[in-house]
Amino acid sequence: MSLPPEIRLMVWLESCPGPRIVTHHSKHNRNMILLGVCRESRKIALLKYPQLLSPTQEFPNAVTPVLYVNRDTDVVVRDLTMYQPRSPAHPGRRIAGPSLFKMPEDQLNKACYRIFSGLSRVKHLALAFDLLRENGGILFGTVQACCPELRTLILFPSSQVGSRKHPKAANLKFFDLDSNLVDYIVSRWDTIGDRTLKRKALRGLATILTLLDHASQYLNVFPSYVTTHGHQWTPKIRVCLLARWIEPAEAWQTRLLDGDHYSRGFIVRVPRRLPPPLPLPLDLC
Repeated sequence: MSLPPEIRLMVWLESCPGPRIVTHHSKHNRNMILLGVCRESRKIALLKYPQLLSPTQEFPNAVTPVLYVNRDTDVVVRDLTMYQPRSPAHPGRRIAGPSLFKMPEDQLNKACYRIFSGLSRVKHLALAFDLLRENGGILFGTVQACCPELRTLILFPSSQVGSRKHPKAANLKFFDLDSNLVDYIVSRWDTIGDRTLKRKALRGLATILTLLDHASQYLNVFPSYVTTHGHQWTPKIRVCLLARWIEPAEAWQTRLLDGDHYSRGFIVRVPRRLPPPLPLPLDLC
């Protein structure tokens, strides 16, 4: 506190976390060290990271978490998978309930407005659902009404989301699902020497190829919707895979593609010796 105010401001801003992928879980608030250093740092943190309500599917019967989000850089994740209430016998277990996309129109709108509560000023949103069997296009109108300032809309498989599965948000990244990504994964697949591992990796490659076909449909339909109904609402749509940085392998790994017809129940086992990476700027395994 003995430093000049200008230098103190530089120190506080340098201590802020970079762009993050933020889910419902309040664990993201633990990285906001500035909230507990002093009054000056807390004031700066609240200006840069305003509070954001994050209602879960138990809302309004449960306490609504509050997250600190930088609306300019952070990506807010909303999982569209509906869960049944937790049973007293198994309070820690969540059971998948009826699909959100099979609800009547009135129930669908009510559920969507609850899920998207507090996102009116969010600029980057990621929606997780079953891309292979559910039509996310019916949500465009609701997302437009709830998120008028949206700049980026990311769609990705719901099997990849989960607070316990991704402990560090800084180790997560979205990769666009396009032909360049598929070509790179195929080139990595060619370098695998173990036949058993190669056969297992082929299942994941088949899933990604199927998702690529669905991604092209979203990328073709969404611009037509924006032209017809969007007017001033023109976010960029992305269909992505959620990857996690694996420190021992020094690579980005796409995980948990197990919610589809092609690899449901398929267990991926990491070998003791990983194949040598290709001399490319980005490694995906």
